[in-house]
Amino acid sequence: MKDSKGEGYFTRMVNEGRRKPKLVMNIEISKDGDLRERIEGMCSTLEIR
Repeated sequence: MKDSKGEGYFTRMVNEGRRKPKLVMNIEISKDGDLRERIEGMCSTLEIR
């Protein structure tokens, strides 16, 4: 069930950062389970940029 919640969360991030297709790639990695940590790191970098 965690995947369902994660997918919605990642999809939301992708919508917010449409110009960053890299987020989409991260979403696929999320299926592995370690995507949440990677997304947080990418988010910080995206916001800084």
